[in-house]
Amino acid sequence: MATSPTFKRILVAVDFDEPSAGALRTGAVIAEAFGAELTVLHAASIEMPPYFTDAQAETLEGERLDARARCVLELNAFAGKHTSAPVTATVEEGPPADVILRLAPGFDLIVVGTHRRRAPSRWWLGSVAEAVVRAAPVPVLVVPLERSAS
Repeated sequence: MATSPTFKRILVAVDFDEPSAGALRTGAVIAEAFGAELTVLHAASIEMPPYFTDAQAETLEGERLDARARCVLELNAFAGKHTSAPVTATVEEGPPADVILRLAPGFDLIVVGTHRRRAPSRWWLGSVAEAVVRAAPVPVLVVPLERSAS
């Protein structure tokens, strides 16, 4: 006998573009329907050049911490613009697909947006959504870019 899914913790990955706004709106609706916690994640890689001196590395580290704090504020503002649902904003460092997959076991559902790119642009740019769908240990909902009717 099949059972209905129960979602208690939902992770929505965003990169501040329109597809991720659609994913956030969709994730918020699902969270509200299930009474689930909604976590909004932004992941980015910040790499230090290997030729930096210790002083330059220390300066960059301070700037990285400051940028991370500002990013949390931006993430909360982005979430507030696209949903009235309560969210937990988190910023992690690393390639987005890797970060999402690392955090995935702590969630019941992952929601990501996609541009629906095709052919060469997808081959060259890759797809975070595709990487997450292929490897996630939990269900992944891919929300396509909302296209306006012309």
